[in-house]
Amino acid sequence: MDDLSRRDTMSFETDTDYDYEDMYYDNPPQEDAEEYSAAVSGSIEKRRKKRNRKKRRKKRLGLWILIIIAVIVLAVLFGRSSYFNIDEIQVKGNHYYTDEQIISMAGAQTGINTFSAGTGNMEKLLCDDSYIATADVKRKLPNVLEITIRERTETAAVYSEKNYYIVDGSGYILKVTAERPDVTRVLGLTVKNGKEGEALEVKESRMLTGTLDMLTETMKGTVSFKKIKVSNTVLRAYIYNHLIVRGTAANISECISSGKLEAVLYDLYERGIKNGMISVGDDQYCVFSPKIK
Repeated sequence: MDDLSRRDTMSFETDTDYDYEDMYYDNPPQEDAEEYSAAVSGSIEKRRKKRNRKKRRKKRLGLWILIIIAVIVLAVLFGRSSYFNIDEIQVKGNHYYTDEQIISMAGAQTGINTFSAGTGNMEKLLCDDSYIATADVKRKLPNVLEITIRERTETAAVYSEKNYYIVDGSGYILKVTAERPDVTRVLGLTVKNGKEGEALEVKESRMLTGTLDMLTETMKGTVSFKKIKVSNTVLRAYIYNHLIVRGTAANISECISSGKLEAVLYDLYERGIKNGMISVGDDQYCVFSPKIK
């Protein structure tokens, strides 16, 4: 082959060279085409889901707006309807106060719409009283208001400096009065703080706690004391003016809870004995003596 022929052949080969890189992108293999198609489809699906989420959020927002409007409309209608006017107020759990007193203390009244009655404020007003431990005010539709309270129980009247500090079983002061109360009187304690609505503080704090625990135990049965004199670690608890139970608060409490003291007192009652002393010791030991020591 002559030189001209070789040059023509070389020229043909150069002209017919392919750019494989361009060929790859213009005509991608089957696997790459599938991947590309999947990517495009995924992108479309994401955009579709995003649009759907926006639509759902708008629907929920619209629903909540409708619900709020409906609640407001119903509240206005109920608040103006005489069908829900209170015509009966029920009181439960009261012992020291009458129904009328509780209703007045709560600020409750008939004739007003039950939904305009502030039950929370009524509960607060009631609990401001030292005798009331808890208060629960409920609406009983359509026209009844129910007030339920739990009162603190008068357990003792601690006498000091011409005043009686009436307390519950925990020592919480219910009332301070100069009048002699109809509850067990406790003598011999020195009051340090005696403000109504607060815990009673005395110099002999352990003796007060033990005495109140003992008196709380008496409320479970039939044993009761007219008065108690406190001295050092010993109590003198008076059944009658001249029938006395003597011992520590813990020992007397144990004899009360076991029923031993009640049995001794019943035996004395059957025999008509109202004078003497019952000495109480450890292990529920009880012995009666006609002489008061």
